[in-house]
Amino acid sequence: MATIGHDKGGLKRILFLDSNGKRNTVRLGKTNKRIAETVKFHIEQLLAAHVAGHSLDLETSQWLSGLDDRIYSRLVKVGLVASRKKA
Repeated sequence: MATIGHDKGGLKRILFLDSNGKRNTVRLGKTNKRIAETVKFHIEQLLAAHVAGHSLDLETSQWLSGLDDRIYSRLVKVGLVASRKKA
């Protein structure tokens, strides 16, 4: 399960435990609550698929493919996804 954290300045982050029980954070920067909730939902889907050994659902796969490189690289850094291949 993931949670949304925020600072006084409005910066948001997603906090979660990985499959090894290690606490991780994905910083989102200054964004609105709806976007933070969307990212939280998809991070939970990524974690569930990893733990269960299943492939991702279509919605999360499409979300990942449309993600900008900055946020995607943060997901790579915490081990949620593999790095993108460059052409």
